[in-house]
Amino acid sequence: MAKRRGNKEGTLYQRASDKMWIAEYTAGTKLDGSPNRKYVSAKRYEDCLQKWKDAQQKVSAGLYVEPDKQTVENWMLTWFDTYVRPVSKGSTADTVYVHITKHINPALGSIQLQKLRSEQIQAFYNKEQKEGINGKALAPASIRRIAITLHSALKQAVANKLINSNPCNKDAVKLPKMEQEEVEVLQDWEYDKLLPLIPDTNDGRAILLMLRTGLRVSEVCGLRWKDLSDDMLTVNQIAMWVHDYEGTEQNKNASIVFTTPKTKKSHRDIPLTKSMQKLIKAQHMYVNGLRAKAVKAHDDGKTDKECQEHDLVVCTKYGAPMDKRNILRTYHRILKAAGLNQRGLHTLRHTFATALLEG
Repeated sequence: MAKRRGNKEGTLYQRASDKMWIAEYTAGTKLDGSPNRKYVSAKRYEDCLQKWKDAQQKVSAGLYVEPDKQTVENWMLTWFDTYVRPVSKGSTADTVYVHITKHINPALGSIQLQKLRSEQIQAFYNKEQKEGINGKALAPASIRRIAITLHSALKQAVANKLINSNPCNKDAVKLPKMEQEEVEVLQDWEYDKLLPLIPDTNDGRAILLMLRTGLRVSEVCGLRWKDLSDDMLTVNQIAMWVHDYEGTEQNKNASIVFTTPKTKKSHRDIPLTKSMQKLIKAQHMYVNGLRAKAVKAHDDGKTDKECQEHDLVVCTKYGAPMDKRNILRTYHRILKAAGLNQRGLHTLRHTFATALLEG
């Protein structure tokens, strides 16, 4: 026999077919304005009553979430496609995508989102620190960046009422302590071996710009002639390498787009030394030569307008933005010729900063 309760508080009754106790309650309204009726069940009356009370308490406290069987993988890709890709600059979106597809989803993706627990996340972080992917342990800084991605996605899931609480809050999981990373720079003897081997070419001059001004590769590739005066360089634009996505699949090839620097501090003026002014003049002659040749390049489908439209200091033979991988390959060839260990382009910026501090 059904046991009636107060208005909108639900009904508890025993089903005749299997003697299960059923409790009905209302969790808000549907999109059409009708009551959103939900049910809990149990073999014993007391258990069903307790489930009903727990459900009602969640509804009253605004903690009720609709039962949902979607997986962590499904939500991570939905979150990326809806909340990250439309508003993030290219490199940020690419980094988040790698966090999701290479780390989070392989480890946690098969778990139902509503069943994800803090201890599972903690085990994931511990394993990344010990083994990582392909047997290579991750540095604490890398794990912390992955944790930021996961925390942000789950925070949004809470806001969307897909889960009650964020299982990777700082009180629930412990991240590895940050280690003081040693900044890699070229030592004086390495600098002396490297400098004579830098070629007087487009790539070589790009490398010298980074080494002697502290520019990032994105800033060098985005530098325009209008950002230069006789003795000053102003950072107003950067080149970014952006991947296209079809749904949640990342295309292999990246396109280059121009945008403003990420922070206010990145907008800055850099004085040019006499040697750098000489380098800029050499690069200007090189680019002017490219523009003259571009007029005769119609058989390649290129025009003089295409050569000049970007106004770039460092560019391809048609005036298009440079691919940073080509500059990196040139840098690696120079390091190899000098008998030095391979490094990334950011070493050049660190070397410049260190020289400033020592000066």
